[in-house]
Amino acid sequence: MDTVQQPGDALLIRGPEGQEGSVLDSTDRFYRSLVEQMLEGAALLSPAGGILYANPQLADLVQVKADELLGLLMRDFVCSSDLLSFDRFLGSALGGRAKEEVSLMARDGSLSPVYISGSTLGADGANGICLIVTDLTLQKRNEQLAADERLARSVLEHVTEAVVVCDAEGRIIRMSEEASRLTLAGVGAWFSDAYPLRLSSTEIRSAQRIVGYASSGGQLRGLDAALEDPQGRSRSVVVAAGPLWGVGQRVIGCIVVLTDFTEHRRIQEGLRLAQRLESIGRLAGGMAHEINNQMAVVLGFAEFALKQAGLPSQATQDITHIHRAAERAATVTRQLLAFSRRQLLQPSVVGINAMVGEFEPVIRRVMPDHIELVTALVASPDLVRVDVSQFEQVMLNLALNAFDAMPSRGTLTIETSRETMGEQQQRPGALILMLPGPYLRLAFSDTGTGIPGDVMEHIFEPFFTTKAVGKGTGLGLSTAYGIVKQSSGYIWVSSADGEGTTFEILLPAVGAETAPAGAAVSGAAAGRGEAVLVVEDEPLVRELAARTLRESGYVVYEAMDGLQALEKLPAIQPIQLVVCDLAMPRMNGPQLIIRMKETHPTVPVLLISGLPDQAGLRAECVEGQAVLLKPFPPGALVQAVRELLDGAPP
Repeated sequence: MDTVQQPGDALLIRGPEGQEGSVLDSTDRFYRSLVEQMLEGAALLSPAGGILYANPQLADLVQVKADELLGLLMRDFVCSSDLLSFDRFLGSALGGRAKEEVSLMARDGSLSPVYISGSTLGADGANGICLIVTDLTLQKRNEQLAADERLARSVLEHVTEAVVVCDAEGRIIRMSEEASRLTLAGVGAWFSDAYPLRLSSTEIRSAQRIVGYASSGGQLRGLDAALEDPQGRSRSVVVAAGPLWGVGQRVIGCIVVLTDFTEHRRIQEGLRLAQRLESIGRLAGGMAHEINNQMAVVLGFAEFALKQAGLPSQATQDITHIHRAAERAATVTRQLLAFSRRQLLQPSVVGINAMVGEFEPVIRRVMPDHIELVTALVASPDLVRVDVSQFEQVMLNLALNAFDAMPSRGTLTIETSRETMGEQQQRPGALILMLPGPYLRLAFSDTGTGIPGDVMEHIFEPFFTTKAVGKGTGLGLSTAYGIVKQSSGYIWVSSADGEGTTFEILLPAVGAETAPAGAAVSGAAAGRGEAVLVVEDEPLVRELAARTLRESGYVVYEAMDGLQALEKLPAIQPIQLVVCDLAMPRMNGPQLIIRMKETHPTVPVLLISGLPDQAGLRAECVEGQAVLLKPFPPGALVQAVRELLDGAPP
């Protein structure tokens, strides 16, 4: 029997055969009571590790009655992964003192982390080991909670979303750095009864309902909402919410994640606006092409009619009115072409400051007396590549809009500056992503009435105007938009109702270049019997061009498209010039030019078009080709033909 021999009547122990013996005599009952009342578990072990005594705390820890533990091996309750550590502990304890951390397994299989310390009883451990067992479950749990707390704090400090943690009553108990930046104290107000959440969802109308729903275990995803930031600006956010779980899978609150989509939505709106304007531009360009064909006919034959001798005065007056109306229609189509970015530009490298300075007197002549004009121009270099005459139209349109916005008094400020866009940089307020590189900025700022928000999204659409009937066509800003975009630039507007308006333009900066000098224009435009082939699919336009050239002294041949022109060319000897439309069925103008280079490489070609798409010309390898825009007066056609024949550029 494994016993500890002590005199007197005290604690019972059980040996290997089940015999009972005493460990402490009656004089040590005080110590027995102390051991059984202590918080730690305690046991007496034989040198082999058998349990000779166990206090109630140790018995509770392993879920076995104290008297049933007697005679069992202590290592039977040690987690298998800690057995080697426990065996080393026993060996060290028999030699004096030892300590170790292991996990004890209870009867139900649960593990408890414990700290064990042991020391020998008797000389050389002959009487066994006194074992003290400290339950570390609560300590480990607290350490884990502290680690979780540090992790949660680190996550909240670095997460890019605004995270708000609420208790079950909806009180905010924690928020991320982004939530603090987004709304500061406004987050608390946002979740209170006084500030309901403005949602697009019809099911959930307030933040209180979100908190209540998530705190009851519900999940919310992708709800649109609006917040006001500390500066009073509206921010678009997407809300997600879910329950905050506590011990025992009990819901103790909720977590709300607010993702700020304000900038993303602004860019989306800009892209939608750009796509809408692009669609309108394609429609406007197509309309302008068809109208220009008809206006060319109206203008040309009206001029022929006015040349008739003996025409009654009333007929002359009527035809003149027709001619003027056709010219007005042609002007409108040119503005539509500008908006659709399909007009033919003649860009040159100019200083933006010089361009503004030279055009300033024009602005002052049309400026009302009650308005002050201020200019602030950047120092050189300030070179851009634009069509000066077209860009002067842009500046005039912006100035006139500013004047209309200041009916009583105000200031128009025109300023230029330099900006550089990096690879990942985006200009604040720009509707679409910008290409990186250096830019020159031109801004027109007024102190007028401002533009309401519902008008801003339509501001560049053609024919959109807020002016009274007869006061504007609605083409000024759309024309400016088209010219800027065709010049590889960007334009946008920033305004608020009653707070003035600023139109900003960014144009790519360029280096100094030397503009080619133009050749002198030939004075005599009349023909000298040269053979000219007119290729046009519109019968009336073809008839107009052929008649114009015949009456000017040219020998004219006609073809309805490129294929017919190729068939007729061998019979025309010598052919000296071809006038052909840009867009035709079966074979268009650029395709005809390429085919003619094989058989008639030196014959000049004059393209005529109501829609001169420069990108299309480049794609067909005829960049720099002479082009005459429809509608054109008969004299312009004669002049262009003469210049080509004389070797001068059109």
